[in-house]
Amino acid sequence: AGDTTLSMSIGNPKENSCYLKASLIVVGEDGTEKTLYESGLLEPAKGVKEVTLGESLPAGTYDAMVRFQAYTLDEKRIELNSVDSGFKLIVV
Repeated sequence: AGDTTLSMSIGNPKENSCYLKASLIVVGEDGTEKTLYESGLLEPAKGVKEVTLGESLPAGTYDAMVRFQAYTLDEKRIELNSVDSGFKLIVV
């Protein structure tokens, strides 16, 4: 609680032929989404192990998700698809 640094491993597998962008999102009880972190475009075989959140959260358990968005590797960087992976975020 009260910290904006989060150890979280997010990567783009080397086998991928696209960029990935990852966003950490907290979902409110009413379904509203608050983005706490958004990566840049991650090249295949690249990733992050620690992120800086846009704000700290008070202690508690939160519904959260990582939203992965895939983009073409060319200069157009067209969005291909996206997927949400849900989990419980426990802040102590």
